[in-house]
Amino acid sequence: MTHAAEGGKALLVADLLSLVLFGAAFLVFAVPYVGGLRRARRAGDAWAAFEQRDDGRWTAMTRARGLAPFRAPAPERRTSAGLAVRRGAWTVVVLGLLVYPVVVVEIAGLV
Repeated sequence: MTHAAEGGKALLVADLLSLVLFGAAFLVFAVPYVGGLRRARRAGDAWAAFEQRDDGRWTAMTRARGLAPFRAPAPERRTSAGLAVRRGAWTVVVLGLLVYPVVVVEIAGLV
């Protein structure tokens, strides 16, 4: 087997491994993120993704205990900076999970 073929095979293995490892994590964050954006757009309220639903449950972006700090405060306490921090944090996580696998493969020297 030539050196180029071995490098191509190693790259394929690294790509598949990163897809398995980070693909699931990406979906865990990306699906609620996109759903929250759609919910906010439908409601015409940028805070809708972080508010309690009509049935009293929290949205997927704030349901878990670890995500409780992202829950929307009372309407009179909401600020555009608070919304920007919430959206920004979610955006960084989702984009990070898209970019990080590529960086790992590059650092490993498989590209």
